Amino acid sequence: MSQILNLKDGGSKFRQMIQSIKGSNETCEVTDESGQTVAVVLPVERYESYQAYLRQREEDFAVFDDVAEAFKDVDPDDLQTQINQATDEVKAKYNATRSTTH
Repeated sequence: MSQILNLKDGGSKFRQMIQSIKGSNETCEVTDESGQTVAVVLPVERYESYQAYLRQREEDFAVFDDVAEAFKDVDPDDLQTQINQATDEVKAKYNATRSTTH
């Protein structure tokens, strides 16, 4: 869950940082005492774009869950046999097509 900090509640350095990225495509890193990045501040457009990317990625990878569910009761050895047969058929068709065109 996001935490919200009102700009008026931030210090002057924070306000300057926000103003410097406002309307740009830049980001600002927040570091701790040891120089490790602990947060990133970015324009809302980039944040929204990233959130859209994450939603799309989740939808794309859901296909793998669907496939796994569809094959959950299939014996892996039987599945591999079917894959091998299909691969052999495709190779045979490809080789037949190639030999008639050359």
